Amino acid sequence: MVLFDFSDKELHEIWDIEDKYFQFNYNEYKTFGSRLKKWRELAGYTQREIAEYLYDSYEELGKTPSKIDSIQRKYLSWESNDQEIKNILLSMTDLYLLKKLIGCDYEFLFCEINTLHKNTNELVDYTGLNNTSIETLLSLSDINLFDFDDELSMLALTKQIVISRIATDEKLLLYLSYFLTTLESDKEDQVIYVDIPCVTKNELDVKRSTLKYNDLMDVHLFTIVNLLSKIKDSFADMDPSFDMSNLIKHDSLCSADSPLGSRIKSWRDLKGITQKKAAEMLCEAAKELHSEQPSFESVMRTLQNWESKKSADDEVRIHIGDLMLLKHIMGCDYAYLFGNINCLYIPFSTPQKYTGLTKEALNSIYKYAHPTDTDPAYYRYFLQVLDMLIGDEELLFELALYLVGSPAAVDYADSDILKPSKLQMSLIRTKINKDYSDNLYTDDECNILLPLICKRLIMHRNETQKIKDIIEKHNVNAGIF
Repeated sequence: MVLFDFSDKELHEIWDIEDKYFQFNYNEYKTFGSRLKKWRELAGYTQREIAEYLYDSYEELGKTPSKIDSIQRKYLSWESNDQEIKNILLSMTDLYLLKKLIGCDYEFLFCEINTLHKNTNELVDYTGLNNTSIETLLSLSDINLFDFDDELSMLALTKQIVISRIATDEKLLLYLSYFLTTLESDKEDQVIYVDIPCVTKNELDVKRSTLKYNDLMDVHLFTIVNLLSKIKDSFADMDPSFDMSNLIKHDSLCSADSPLGSRIKSWRDLKGITQKKAAEMLCEAAKELHSEQPSFESVMRTLQNWESKKSADDEVRIHIGDLMLLKHIMGCDYAYLFGNINCLYIPFSTPQKYTGLTKEALNSIYKYAHPTDTDPAYYRYFLQVLDMLIGDEELLFELALYLVGSPAAVDYADSDILKPSKLQMSLIRTKINKDYSDNLYTDDECNILLPLICKRLIMHRNETQKIKDIIEKHNVNAGIF
């Protein structure tokens, strides 16, 4: 049965793959401890696993860690802490590692936002993509922004390029959307068949004539993977001017290993502000933000203590409220205070900069989200296809490896089936049905198969079938036919 006779609400249920981790909103969790605990539960981690992560991370940073049991007790105390957020006292290292583990903005840890990243809701509204896709894209941008020299950041950048290429390939999205939304029918009389010219084995591109097929027999997959192969071929000729301007390597105020005190002093030197003036500014900010009036002498001593610690090995314990005050008076991002960046703030102001996608990709996504009356009716499915691709970490990983020609990518297998001889279509001649039939299989294209990628796509199609069955069962029980 095809899905074109479902309402938009039912289609939303079918396509909206439940993702409690990314879709969850933390607006009810206003303390550091409750938010940390809820995140851990959604992520499926135990307290012991987080303690082991912190232990390993301390070692990687060249610090001598406590025993894992001791770290676990410390983490438990964090989750049990229901103090007002400004009064939470932790080391800068621990906050840095928690941010890295969660993959969030510091504002999330400090309960200033209720999503993992600051711009999630705005980007969801702009692009039409779901929370999972936007949070994934923002996390990828975080990785190649803060750690561009490591292997993980290169993979993140590759994923961004892959998403951009697929988002701009309407033909690939056409076949993907058809494959994922057109389900097999139990009743033959519910569909008609449109004759499609067959492509024989001899008509395959010579370069692909030796490719093998494993045993996945859905004919629609062959064309999908052939289109993916064309994107792969285009990577060899990729424009070297691909926009990487979101990687911040300019306007540095300090070195990468500069501790908090050095970063404050660098800001003071830049602005021509004395320690006394900075202390006065902190006092005023405390009154404005926290309704407190600390003594000037105590603030001055605290500031001097921070600036006296000039080595990265000097541990700094700090109240989250003090970090809020520093960010306020310095006009900087938290990322500068923690050493994630070496300039005061991240100069991002556009969806392109935030997501790491190309301008062309975002223009295409915006077009799919805001179709005109003359655009194909299946545009509304393209966004859900992109949500599926971006939200499936394993599929996106396999696509990234394959499209960049990684030796780790799965080998091809052989196929004798190339294109369907008939195309299944609904008896109801809707506009979307007509648009599909007018554009599917219009060229004599060869087809090849990538087993792991196709298995993931088949998995998603089967999940769609399960959800469809649930909806149909509900409709029968409710007397809706």
